[in-house]
Amino acid sequence: MRLKNRLTITLPNDLLKAIDTTIDGSTIRNRSHAIEVLVTNSLQNPLEYAVILTGGDRYHPNPALKLFASQKLINLTLGRISAAGLKTVVICLGKDGDMIKRAVGDGEQWGLSIKYVTEAEPSGSGGALKKAETYIPAEHFLVLHGDIVSNVDLKRFFKFHEQENTLATIVVKPKKSGKSFGKALIEGNQITDFFEKTDSKGIDIVNTGIYCCKQALFNLLPAKGCNLERDIFPILAKERQLTAFLFQGYWYDVSTGKDYEEASKVWVRMKQ
Repeated sequence: MRLKNRLTITLPNDLLKAIDTTIDGSTIRNRSHAIEVLVTNSLQNPLEYAVILTGGDRYHPNPALKLFASQKLINLTLGRISAAGLKTVVICLGKDGDMIKRAVGDGEQWGLSIKYVTEAEPSGSGGALKKAETYIPAEHFLVLHGDIVSNVDLKRFFKFHEQENTLATIVVKPKKSGKSFGKALIEGNQITDFFEKTDSKGIDIVNTGIYCCKQALFNLLPAKGCNLERDIFPILAKERQLTAFLFQGYWYDVSTGKDYEEASKVWVRMKQ
């Protein structure tokens, strides 16, 4: 058992509020645990950059701006990114870009440096990611869709990605009952093919919208735009450059009202 010493510190209220956004009741249990995690991650963490995809025009208002656990979802996401020790976040914006900028600012309250890129017209998840390339000098970076909420351990996920040494790693979750998702053929930890949900091959999974990628992935993204999930990941699977990180914890796509309500109820129960 690791010995610990009691320490009394005084912090400004805005910093305490930012720290509290990282508490989810499971991965990070309370304020003391949150401070310990944040300090530990700031001292040692090779993953520094993240991209949040909030563009597109499927839903209005943008799911990233929905109130979740008494705060906007984008703010909750940034709190978890900060808790994982990352330093720089690029937010890819669409039609609601100005509203997201006003909600987030420069990221100082989370100890983050935030950059923004804007799509004049939707160009798919790959097109949005391509616009962020100039802000990502690191070999590895994290990508998250802005309409999801999850308690996946980002540090553990990144270590897995490093060990697998593929161009991209996807957090995948076993199929939720009643949902219709596609299928994937997985050999070991590698995704080698994708299939329609009606195909008899493969297993039912949910692509959670959380990825770790290598810098070389940018070379596969056309400037005109593309969809990571439909156009790029199947190519990586054929080339055995796509890995699956199996996750069975808390995850929801909150872009629709029904899932948003369920996610909120489960979140409250987790915090109790």
